[in-house]
Amino acid sequence: MDPVYEFLVRTLTEKFEVAPETVSAAATLGELDLDSLEIVELTDILQEYCGTPLEEDELRENSTLSDLAHYVGSKPQTV
Repeated sequence: MDPVYEFLVRTLTEKFEVAPETVSAAATLGELDLDSLEIVELTDILQEYCGTPLEEDELRENSTLSDLAHYVGSKPQTV
């Protein structure tokens, strides 16, 4: 499995206490009930993970987890 997707799932379930049964590649952040402040916090966590600035627009509520994992994974690693 994709390590970025695995990190994203682990972060959502552990940090944001999203129920594991609701997490899927097709789920959106809105469907997982993340509010705008949580999306900003998730952006910070993912930026730290990949070591590169990310566009918050890419983490908007209608992005699927698969889309997010692909976006973060496509960024050059600077860490």
